[in-house]
Amino acid sequence: MSNFAYILAQPTQEDVFRSIQTNVSGGGGDSSAGSAFLLLLGAIVVLVVLVQLNRRGQQAVSAGPGGRRVVNHSGKLLREIRKEIGLKPVELRQLKLLSEQLATDGQPAPSPLTLLICPSVLAKAVAKNHPKVDRQVLANLVRRMKIAEQVGE
Repeated sequence: MSNFAYILAQPTQEDVFRSIQTNVSGGGGDSSAGSAFLLLLGAIVVLVVLVQLNRRGQQAVSAGPGGRRVVNHSGKLLREIRKEIGLKPVELRQLKLLSEQLATDGQPAPSPLTLLICPSVLAKAVAKNHPKVDRQVLANLVRRMKIAEQVGE
C-alpha cells in the first residue's frame, strides 16, 4: 500500500521542472548530437545539389546549337569557319591583307569574316586595287562563292 500512497502524493516543484527539462531536451545528450548530424548532412546534400545545378546551367550556356561549343574568340571562329567552307590559307591571308588595307582613319580594320559574309564589301575592297593584294586569289575565291550560292539555291 505504500506504493499506492506514493502515487497519490503531489509532485514537488523540483520533480515538475526535472520532468519538463527531460522532455524538452529529448531525454539525454544523444539526440542533440544526432539532430546536429542530420542537419549537417542535409546542408551538405543541398550544397551538392546546388553545385550540380550550377554546372548544368553553365554547360547549357556554353553549348551552342547542335551541341557545339560556342566560340568566343575571333581567331578560333575564323579557323572554324575556314575549315567549314574550305577556305585555303592563301585566301585567308589575302582576305586579312585586304581587310587591313580597308581600315580608315578612326575606324578599325574589318574582320576577314565581314568580307566573306558581305560580298558587297568584298567587291568594294577588290575594286580599290591595293598593290599588296593578289587579285587572282581573290577572283578564285569570289568565283567559288558564286558557285556555292548557285548550288545552294
